[in-house]
Amino acid sequence: MNKRIWTIFILILSIITFILGILIQNMNVALVGIVLLIFYNVIISFFDIKNRMVFLVFNITFFVLNVGGNFFSMLLGKDWSNGFSNEVLQSTLLIIYLGIFTLLIGAFLFELRKKHKTEAKKEGKKPILKPVNIEYVRKFSKIFFIITVCLASVITIEKLIFVQQNGYVSLYTGFHSIFPSFLKKIADTNLIFFLIYICTFPSKKETLITIGIYGVYLALTLFTGVRGTAVVAVLMILIYLVYRQSYNKEEKYFTKKTIPFLAICAIVFIVFLGAYNTLRNGMKIENFNFFDQFVQFFVDQNTTGKVISYVEEYKDQLPDTNVSYTFGPFISYVRQGTIAQILGIDGTHMKFNTEEMALYGNDLGSTISYLVLGEQYLNGFGIGTQYMAEVYADFSYWGVMIYNLLLGMILMALTNIRKENWIGMTYSFFIISMVIYLPRQPALAWVVNLLSIPNILSIILIYLLAFFYSKKSKMLEMEQLNEDSLDH
Repeated sequence: MNKRIWTIFILILSIITFILGILIQNMNVALVGIVLLIFYNVIISFFDIKNRMVFLVFNITFFVLNVGGNFFSMLLGKDWSNGFSNEVLQSTLLIIYLGIFTLLIGAFLFELRKKHKTEAKKEGKKPILKPVNIEYVRKFSKIFFIITVCLASVITIEKLIFVQQNGYVSLYTGFHSIFPSFLKKIADTNLIFFLIYICTFPSKKETLITIGIYGVYLALTLFTGVRGTAVVAVLMILIYLVYRQSYNKEEKYFTKKTIPFLAICAIVFIVFLGAYNTLRNGMKIENFNFFDQFVQFFVDQNTTGKVISYVEEYKDQLPDTNVSYTFGPFISYVRQGTIAQILGIDGTHMKFNTEEMALYGNDLGSTISYLVLGEQYLNGFGIGTQYMAEVYADFSYWGVMIYNLLLGMILMALTNIRKENWIGMTYSFFIISMVIYLPRQPALAWVVNLLSIPNILSIILIYLLAFFYSKKSKMLEMEQLNEDSLDH
């Protein structure tokens, strides 16, 4: 009971601190209010870690990508305004606070609905798909994972060599693979096959070996200068292991001894990422300092947090030629996606870092980078995007609150899938791999990715193979039983 009281005290303190900061126009005080709210979300997640793990990780990634840099700068007595006016900063912090607060409300509403939901049994309800032998699902998904991850590794090595010769930024402006596009699409399905495999819950030994293989590929992507893929995958795997341990108490991945070790590893990893960011941009690290690199990591991520401020500052200059930033991924998918190509829809394929993309691509990252950076944007640089910034640009504060309310429910729903449902589990962890990085992604890109034809076909392929071999196995068993009965 005591822990509940002091966590509620943190929430109340957060609300009072933020409102006070806004009223007295002190952005430092308002920022502390936001950090207290995120801290509250993190603390309550540990009260029910199995069901709130995704909610926990999302709040951590949000802090790292949007708030951490400003917070550490403030603690060190540095100016974190980044040249923005007090009015712009106030709007930015209000957007963030409303977003995180309604995210919390959404999570609570889901739990309340779950608690009061009638526990009606559905024994008479037939499954949509006929059940298949999970061993065949496990077998075929592993085979296809090995094939696709090897192919993906080869393509990544090609990128790695290019980056070593031409620099990190050139990867986005001058890289052209020697491999045909269809091979790259096949290689990209390595994640979905990996998820199908681990969602069949193989033995602990097999799971760790497969994660190790995937880890080698992730390490290769890291050395191309692209950090997001590896970081998101590590977080997604941690969520999976927590989920798995909650179902099987005999399998211990996290204990009182391993948790401090993992915390130390996380800090070292953060320092490594901070130093690596400096090196990949062609700069040298002079007088290496562990704490400085730790803080620098958060400061480097702060470009994402600035996107909201830039949208507020340039909102009157956002071009009318863009229809919607929030629904931009859907518009691009309809115009240029796989289905559009199959149906012969003539959609102009726009390239990133071009004026055309900034003005007509419905991509906030491109538009805001073009307005802020100008020529630098055309030379391959960019600021990136942020989901709250997109929703705010289209629908103002109400849009931010409604979106985060729904997002809070989704984050809680993602770990409420039965482990026996391997297709549901696969999609759940596929969504998890996207939404935990949402603070640096377009608002609805994760929804569009669910419609990916290669991923859908991959799941159908595994199901059909497992269904065929399950049926064949049953027929052989029946034949064997008939032969045995005849012998008797």
